[in-house]
Amino acid sequence: MAAIVYQTNKKSGVTYAYESVSYWDKEKKQSRAKRKCIGRVDPETKKIIPTRKRKKPVAAKKSKRGPVPITYTARNFYGATYLFDRIGQETGVTEDLKSCFPDTYKRILSIAYYLILEDKNPLSRFPRWASLHRHPYGRPISSQRSSELFASITEKDRQRFFHLQGRHRLEKEFLAYDSTSISSYSKCLRQVRYGKNKDHEPLPQINLSLLFGQQSRLPFYYRKLAGNIPDVKTLKKLLSDINTLGYEKIKVVLDRGFYSATNIHDLYKHHIKFLIAAKISLKLVQTHLDKVREKMRSWTYYSHTYQLYVYSMAVTWNYVQKRPYKGDTIRGKRRMYLHLYFCPERALEEEKAFNSRLAAWQSELESGERHPDHEKQYAKYFEVKTTPIRGTRVIAKEEALAEAKRNYGYFALLTNEVKNPVNALEIYRKKDLVEKGLNNLKERLNSRRMAVSSEQSLDGKLFVQFIALIYLSYVTSKMQQTKLFKKHTMQEVLDEFDVIECFEVPGQQLQVGEITKRQAELYSKLGIEPPASLQ
Repeated sequence: MAAIVYQTNKKSGVTYAYESVSYWDKEKKQSRAKRKCIGRVDPETKKIIPTRKRKKPVAAKKSKRGPVPITYTARNFYGATYLFDRIGQETGVTEDLKSCFPDTYKRILSIAYYLILEDKNPLSRFPRWASLHRHPYGRPISSQRSSELFASITEKDRQRFFHLQGRHRLEKEFLAYDSTSISSYSKCLRQVRYGKNKDHEPLPQINLSLLFGQQSRLPFYYRKLAGNIPDVKTLKKLLSDINTLGYEKIKVVLDRGFYSATNIHDLYKHHIKFLIAAKISLKLVQTHLDKVREKMRSWTYYSHTYQLYVYSMAVTWNYVQKRPYKGDTIRGKRRMYLHLYFCPERALEEEKAFNSRLAAWQSELESGERHPDHEKQYAKYFEVKTTPIRGTRVIAKEEALAEAKRNYGYFALLTNEVKNPVNALEIYRKKDLVEKGLNNLKERLNSRRMAVSSEQSLDGKLFVQFIALIYLSYVTSKMQQTKLFKKHTMQEVLDEFDVIECFEVPGQQLQVGEITKRQAELYSKLGIEPPASLQ
């Protein structure tokens, strides 16, 4: 229903009349209004005088797509942004962004490039960087415009992008899943909560989970969570999201923080292949480990490649699925493989660390300076006797110490997919790429502290940082494969590219400046053809 709304311009003093029509915004779930100016109000008669109608612009004739012509003369840095242009083509990021964000994808890419190359500078410095570099958007973006861009990125478009990116990497590899915490001072964000901070900072936080492809070594999905949600409770929502996005035949790698009987039941329920670390103290693991503890530490089971002992066995998982809609419970047996490992070096390091803690606890008892947080350890590992003549004597409980050291050096993996224990270990150890990706997101892409004023801005900024992370992960993967990290840091490689110039002249093709032999070799090692070869 339309209503007339009056509003006075404070500068001119003129009062305008607007036709206001209310409607329901399904996305924001709130009532909104569309306003259309219908005229100005005569100060004497109070009548509405219609404003002059503007002529509609003549629609330009559609022309065939082709190279964008150069309309100005400029000399800019081009080597690093050229690298990212080609990575975007290789990974399908540019195409997928264009499909999901046809009006803003170039701005998203330009800000992502800036976050990588100017990792220590705030976004307010973007206009200066843009004036010196050739980049997809080609124009400066002010802080206000970047905030508007972040707020315009909707959940629907993000989910569509995840779906498109997932098609490049699914059914071919295991997916590594992990999470991190991002501290925030903001009191405006609903999901900022106190929880287990992985950086050990006494600040409220939000949690962020990431899904990486282990062969491609690239991320393709992330999710923001409230800061007080532990890892073990996030897996069920991940499985739900995977189903919503239409992903099938998923294989996931998880650390032991995600282990619970409920999660294993859910993985079987969704027919998902998994490889997960398990605590050695679990009853399922201890029962089978005790049977082979001595046997597995023989030469027959020694892996010289990894310098540890490996042992594998098939076990049975007692599957339970409650069906509230039918009021019954399904029970059954599911096949699972338990892979056991013993590392002598790890056992020695764990024992040394334990002995250091024991020495500190004993010293506290003997000096009478007991720490309240250590009372449980005092009672478990020591017996304290006090006499008038001999004073205080602290005696170690040897049986308790031996039991504590009994499992040092052992660790376990559970899987319903990988039969070979060495192959399972190789797959699990590749999971560190998620940890490195999370570290890149926080350290290099300025996500350690989130300084945003609204939920929409936070969601949009995280998405642009995620896009930047895809590019960073690609460069990191190629540098590891070609062993570039032995001689260079990532910043050194990007700086080497960032000095290459390009020259734009109206009516001519883009001209690329001189490229040294070293720069050409670096491009080749990253799997990218140098720009000079395109001239």
